[in-house]
Amino acid sequence: MGEQTVKKHKFKKWRKPGIRMQVMLGFVLFTAVIVTLLWTFQITLLNTFYKAIKVNEVRSVANRVVAMLDESASANDYFEVTRSTNISILISNSDGSNVSFSPAARGGVLERFDYLDCKQLFTEVKAAGGSVMDDNIIYAQTVTLSSGNEYLVLLSCDVIPVDSTVETLKIQLWCLTGVMILLSFGLALFISSRLSKPLEQMNESAKQLGEGKYDIRFPEQGA
Repeated sequence: MGEQTVKKHKFKKWRKPGIRMQVMLGFVLFTAVIVTLLWTFQITLLNTFYKAIKVNEVRSVANRVVAMLDESASANDYFEVTRSTNISILISNSDGSNVSFSPAARGGVLERFDYLDCKQLFTEVKAAGGSVMDDNIIYAQTVTLSSGNEYLVLLSCDVIPVDSTVETLKIQLWCLTGVMILLSFGLALFISSRLSKPLEQMNESAKQLGEGKYDIRFPEQGA
């Protein structure tokens, strides 16, 4: 029985944080959430977002190249696509003959593909459903035009390492984190001091009123 009384007494001693402390904790929590989101998206997920953007860009260019094939576009048209997107293009017939490169593919990964490679790759890609994307963002697609001719379209996109970018962002985020923490504490102190004092006075007056002291006066705040 005595132990239960002590526990109840200890429990009653715990008081809910005051308004000033609640405001400060709210600002600190808000700052922590913002900083965590910044670090997550700018550092942890940067490489994932970058690769996803490049993959979508390559697929979009592939659809554009397929449409150009059906329209019998000239070599200059493919050159313009490569120039504007920095994506290398290789096109060959289904048997690997008539392999043509965009200028940017010269000396790159796609130039290593000869007619035997293109012939084998056409068969493998067609068996895989008509399109394949590897980890190095080399996209292969088989195309059957309205004329009945079949082609292999290969696209390669240069992926720039983001390690140096990540290091730069880390330095910027450390500085930004420090600034945000200082600002959050300063703003929390300012707002809590302006809000908590009159509210605490009103709360204390309300308690006294509840205790039967009807001669108290609530603080007046002018505009």
